[in-house]
Amino acid sequence: RARRSGGFPCSSPVVEKTRIIESQEEFLTSGKGADWEEAVKNAWSEMVALISDHYDTTAEYANLIVGTIADARPGYAAGMMNRRGGEGKGYVTCQLAITRKLTRTGAPYEP
Repeated sequence: RARRSGGFPCSSPVVEKTRIIESQEEFLTSGKGADWEEAVKNAWSEMVALISDHYDTTAEYANLIVGTIADARPGYAAGMMNRRGGEGKGYVTCQLAITRKLTRTGAPYEP
């Protein structure tokens, strides 16, 4: 069962993942847009607001944190993007994830 986390300065729901299912505790913000770039921008601004508020830091510093350690995860495409959904304009969604410890989640790249 999922519950919406309260007390965040974001316009869309914030997901808090716990270690019950996943190995890392994370914050997830979501974005929706006409294309990938717009969806990421929307999720990005939500994450900057969340980090700034939750860790009591400036928006500039929060922006650096998001740019350094956030993981972008593709979401859903609808409308003309994949021929599903309504006849209206297509859209895509994405999520940005940041661990609560403010550390990278992925393994280092090895060629």
